[in-house]
Amino acid sequence: MERPRDKMHDIDGRLFQARMWRDYARQWGSPWARPWCQQILRVSREECIRRARINLYLARRLNRRKR
Repeated sequence: MERPRDKMHDIDGRLFQARMWRDYARQWGSPWARPWCQQILRVSREECIRRARINLYLARRLNRRKR
C-alpha cells in the first residue's frame, strides 16, 4: 500500500533531505546554522538528527519496494 508521502519523494529526494538535516546538525556551532534552525525552521539540533534518520529510513523503505 503506497502512502501519499511516498509518491511525493523518491529515494534521491529522501537522501538529499537526510543530508541537509545532517549538515544542519553537524554545523550547529557555526554562526549561521543555529540561528537558521532555531528562528527560521524552529527546530533543535536533536530534531535535525531525528529528521535525518527518518529520511534515511524512508529512503531504505522506498529502495526495498523497487526491487
